Amino acid sequence: MKKFVFPMSVEDCIINRTPNLLLDTVDNVTSDMVVCRMTVGSRDSVAYTEEKELPVMALLEVMAQTMSVWSTLNQSSRTDHKIRFGILVDISRMIVTRNSHLPRGMSLVITAHLDRQERGYVRFYCEVKDELENEIIATARMTGLVPSDTQIHDFVKHTELNRL
Repeated sequence: MKKFVFPMSVEDCIINRTPNLLLDTVDNVTSDMVVCRMTVGSRDSVAYTEEKELPVMALLEVMAQTMSVWSTLNQSSRTDHKIRFGILVDISRMIVTRNSHLPRGMSLVITAHLDRQERGYVRFYCEVKDELENEIIATARMTGLVPSDTQIHDFVKHTELNRL
């Protein structure tokens, strides 16, 4: 794996841009794990309320973006450094310990541990912690797909998209 200097900005690691980007930094990445950080309300995002609070269901997107960081940094060490889009295909065993919203200014640590990788599919066990309280706020098992050029071509070929 390529050597990276941490912490690093997440903006060079995933396809998401403002107003869809929630993460702030990448703290670590290995072949089977990634750790990212964010501060609720630190950037403009469509996910926030008017008070810059984060609805707890938006933590799914936070975990998905963390998986995307892992994919990009692990793939870029082997290929052409191209950031590719991914598709979230399954969410299971999600547990959330908070109701409603996370307050502006709350610092979160997001960790994703690779559970399985096969034919472009990756499954992670993800966890979001309140950094100050060291309390787990949410966990989920999530599966994503980073399609190959062949898979994208086959998908387009077999859908109505190729007739547009």
